[in-house]
Amino acid sequence: MNGGLNPNQVRAVVAAFAHVEQALSTTEDILAGPHHNLFRQVRIAEGEQQRQEVEQACNAARALLREAMATFDLPGREDDGARIARAECSVAWAGVEGVRTKRLGAYGDVDPTLSDTLDPFVDRLAALLLHIAALFDQWPPIK
Repeated sequence: MNGGLNPNQVRAVVAAFAHVEQALSTTEDILAGPHHNLFRQVRIAEGEQQRQEVEQACNAARALLREAMATFDLPGREDDGARIARAECSVAWAGVEGVRTKRLGAYGDVDPTLSDTLDPFVDRLAALLLHIAALFDQWPPIK
């Protein structure tokens, strides 16, 4: 037993704490500065005092995670990046499929010419996402 935790409880605690760690990483990325992609920009307003307080709180949370890891002898988790990327492609594919013109009617009237302009982009993006996912399916698992 890990500090009184049974194996199922260890997995649950590790999963929850790994999510906390990911949230802290995301928070730190946001604090590091603006991130620009084609369809999304992540910015944060100026606020040096708030930034310092958030950084201190993130550092305290990471220290607490390290302490809990040591106290309960929690194992680190290694995730297979190929499986994660494949899953992300599947989720993205489902989102792209959801904006086909025949489905856009749920959001209001659909311009009849839209299927000729939007759907080819959707077709190509969906095919590329499935292709990328298939490439990750062929990727050897980590050992």
